[in-house]
Amino acid sequence: MAVFWRRKLELFQSLLHKQEGLQTRNNIDSFLAISGHHPDLADVEKKLNKETHKRISELGPSESLVLDEIPLDEVPIDTPLPQVDVSPPSKTSNTYACEILWDHFGVPHVYSESPTSLFFAFGWCQAHSHGDLLLELYGRSRGRNAEYWGAGEDDWRITTDRHIRQLDVVGNATRWYNSLFRDIRENLEAFCDGINHYADKYADRLSERVRQVLPVTPVDVLAHLQNAIHYHFVFRPELLSFGSNAWAVAPSRTKHGNSLLLINPHTPWSDSYTWYEAHLTAEEAGIDCYGATLVGLPFLSVGFNKFLGWAHTVNTMDGADLYALKPVSGGYAWDNEAGFLPWDESRHTIKVRESDGSFREESYTVRRSIHGPVIIEDPDLPIALRVVGTDQPYVINQYWDMMRSRDITEFENAVQHLQNPTFMILYADRDGKILSSFSGQVPKKPVNDWAFWGGVVPGNSSKFLWTETYDFADLPHVVNPPSGWLQNANDPPWNTTIPGGPSSEEFPLHLAPNFMHLRAQYSALALKENDNLTLEDFVKLKHNTRVELAERVLEDLIVAARNVNSPLLKSAANVLENWDRRVESHSRGAVLFKRWAQLMPWDSDGFAVPWDPNRPLETPKGLRSPEVAMVALESASLDLINTYKDIADTCPKSLDLEEPHYALAIKWGTVHRLRVGSFDHPASGGGENLGVFRTIEFRPIGGDNAGRFEAVSGECFVAAIEFGDRVRAKVVLGYGNSSQRGSKHVGDQLALLAANQLRDALLTRADVEANLQHREVLSLNAGQSAGKANVQDMFVSALLSHLSSSDLLSLNEEERDCMIAILSGEVRTNSDIHELLRDCALETLSELS
Repeated sequence: MAVFWRRKLELFQSLLHKQEGLQTRNNIDSFLAISGHHPDLADVEKKLNKETHKRISELGPSESLVLDEIPLDEVPIDTPLPQVDVSPPSKTSNTYACEILWDHFGVPHVYSESPTSLFFAFGWCQAHSHGDLLLELYGRSRGRNAEYWGAGEDDWRITTDRHIRQLDVVGNATRWYNSLFRDIRENLEAFCDGINHYADKYADRLSERVRQVLPVTPVDVLAHLQNAIHYHFVFRPELLSFGSNAWAVAPSRTKHGNSLLLINPHTPWSDSYTWYEAHLTAEEAGIDCYGATLVGLPFLSVGFNKFLGWAHTVNTMDGADLYALKPVSGGYAWDNEAGFLPWDESRHTIKVRESDGSFREESYTVRRSIHGPVIIEDPDLPIALRVVGTDQPYVINQYWDMMRSRDITEFENAVQHLQNPTFMILYADRDGKILSSFSGQVPKKPVNDWAFWGGVVPGNSSKFLWTETYDFADLPHVVNPPSGWLQNANDPPWNTTIPGGPSSEEFPLHLAPNFMHLRAQYSALALKENDNLTLEDFVKLKHNTRVELAERVLEDLIVAARNVNSPLLKSAANVLENWDRRVESHSRGAVLFKRWAQLMPWDSDGFAVPWDPNRPLETPKGLRSPEVAMVALESASLDLINTYKDIADTCPKSLDLEEPHYALAIKWGTVHRLRVGSFDHPASGGGENLGVFRTIEFRPIGGDNAGRFEAVSGECFVAAIEFGDRVRAKVVLGYGNSSQRGSKHVGDQLALLAANQLRDALLTRADVEANLQHREVLSLNAGQSAGKANVQDMFVSALLSHLSSSDLLSLNEEERDCMIAILSGEVRTNSDIHELLRDCALETLSELS
């Protein structure tokens, strides 16, 4: 499995990551890794040596997206800026009425009667909390990235626009929209209305650079959905290393006889992977659902209601393949009577904004084969991409039905049509049922060999073209296993529970590989070895930062170090022997072990006992070569001394270290930081390579912080839920529920994440009212122009938020009409609207009395 994904990852990264070009020989070896099976490609392979080839870059920048670099305290989000001229969207034919209660952590709790009002409010909320990011993502998915914001470094925005056109993202989104059922189409339109009305009313809260994207349309939302799911998850195998965790525990293993569910995605902390937490209620539709979604999506991707909940992990299905094509006269080689098929060609033009505001144009031809779009245009060896699920338009339908399901039967009915192209599902409910489903649109590959599909597939024969996907019933599922627990940590479905998981021998070989990495092993061991769980116990298990790699090799490493006559290695052994085998912020020894693990050649001289599918939770273990391990440990020790000698603190006497060796015991949290906005905390949690369940990936900070690292992915939205007579849930969204400039919720939950704490989810209206930060009452009558919100409701909303109840109750109809008249003026251009509302209200009350 490691070889397969390494090869597939190299191939995909060479396509998706920005590169100057291609080192021909090395890349041919990997790009045609399986060409030895296909002699007919030999001539084409030789021709590929002629020149270096420009590769298509990823869907966005290779680094984290940086929006406007404005200090968060420079422009408070509640302070309106001068009104900006924005052309309002066209008039809507819908009527919306809803209430949004914002809690102290910036989580919106939406109360509405109708589904359309709910979607309207959810669009409004996302524009409020992530407006700049939201519009940036929609603009990118339109394929107008360079037109709006210029070419970008290394022309990455131009390449992204080409990619959107090559994949026909907007065309597919348009076809999806035209295929939607009327109710879903109306809901989607309402979601866009919410975004557009917010943007029109509060244009000053959005960055000027993104307002040009307005108005947002349903096709924009569907294009972004496709871009995010199909081309960021299905076509990105490296996301397995980011990973996610999910647990479902049956009542038989809990103290109170209630099922438990863990939702724990581990995506990057920025751009299209940003999570948004919300609570959505629509009485008419039977919706009362709490959870989170990726910014820009109009549904909750993971969540729970009063009856059940579900979690997602990135599963190990292979839903994207690369095909090598052989150009011939009139098209490309194919095994039909004519011996070829013609290209499907279309001409496109990209507008590119220059630094002076002018535009230039770049025109090019997009070619498609029977497999899919050509994503590497090479005269001798063009490469086409085939991605599953782009012809399935009903993803929103599926999630809408999941959100309002009331039991396992309704939930399975919602997901069995497999409209979502990927993701593992773990499920639990208040009836005590638990479920795992290897879900998604899994292709029926014509060659039943997992490794075969790890390279570039010959594109000149119909025998290698997959055209069908497996039905829901044909995929691996487990319902109510005797073990009483289910887990997935981005491992294949075969060890979802032990014993009792699906048998790989009962499914096609190409369906999924067979492996179980160390994070998944901790995941299974934690549930297998613990029962009589309370919700609090469940949370503690989830927060455990045990380094599973250390459990397998640390004893051998310490023995080997003590057998070498070296003061440096003796000090290293002392530190490692006293280490708690955790990556807590206070852990001493974890930094040394991490650096040693990075330097070890695991493929050639790693474990003494490799992973054994017959002993999935006990292997791998031991060190194959103590000598090689000592070379790596000495190098790691010297690295730490050179890097941290000036910042290492005094060590406990029990470590028996000389001062020059103090750096070997530097605390994990001194080196690894959680930094968002103005917040900076020591981190607890570690990387996938260490086998840490509490996964946090880091990157170097640089500058004056050389040698230190900041979190960039991992622990995002976390929810631990107990399904009893009354649902209890504990949640956190570490980087905060807003990315918008001036919001106090950028990073305001980071302290909880640093302290390994969750907060109580506010699930009842009474709880929300007790933790209320701000209230909005939204009402839009049929035919109102976008953004021209009902002044009366705006006034009432402002009063509810900013005047005392005695002030509110004292108003009579005449006073109310008078203040509405005042508010109808140009009040937004003058000063802080909330202060002005208060002044106007009190002044009017005084005058009328």
